[in-house]
Amino acid sequence: ALLCSIIPTASFLPLALESRRCSGSCRVSCRESVLLQAAAKKKKSRSSSSGGGGFGGAAMEPCPCGSGESYSRCCGKLHKDVNAYKSASASQVVRARYSAYAKKQADFLMATTHPLQKDFDTDLKRWKTKIKENMYDNFELSKCVIVEDDEQADTASVKFVAELKLRETGEVTGFMETSQFERAKTHGGWLYLNGTMEAAPDDLLVQNLETGKE
Repeated sequence: ALLCSIIPTASFLPLALESRRCSGSCRVSCRESVLLQAAAKKKKSRSSSSGGGGFGGAAMEPCPCGSGESYSRCCGKLHKDVNAYKSASASQVVRARYSAYAKKQADFLMATTHPLQKDFDTDLKRWKTKIKENMYDNFELSKCVIVEDDEQADTASVKFVAELKLRETGEVTGFMETSQFERAKTHGGWLYLNGTMEAAPDDLLVQNLETGKE
């Protein structure tokens, strides 16, 4: 069990992730740590069971975020390496979360969600099942365009356009969202707190935004 004594406090509240009692601030820290440890453990398990190589088509597979880089050099690094995630910018985390839906990386989505976000669930198994039920399976995800970003010391705001292509018809749709992030106090990575959605601009505007923004 993860000990919560790293943040001393006089008053404690129950924490569903473990059998111990923690303060509100400790509860947030413990949740972050548990999720990151789970993601790292799963990554280690995948690495030990994979055959190695890395010269096949998977290594050169385009990243779903549309950066032009291969998945392994772009969002795949954040999905598989906790340290890469910790040092990533808020915009990179947005792209990686978008790609996580394309790659069915529920663990990454959970590990990068703020404990105070409305969909956060201390029952990790139930939460993971819920995420897997809404992974945009009927859509192809191949472009996430960063429109604006404002990164401060402990908070960040990122506006982006997420493109979705309906697999059955090829129809392109999408949405624009402004996401708010906070830095995790335990490890320094960006955690998704909330977002405000609005209608996406037309295809021409998306192309112009992509051309003018790295």
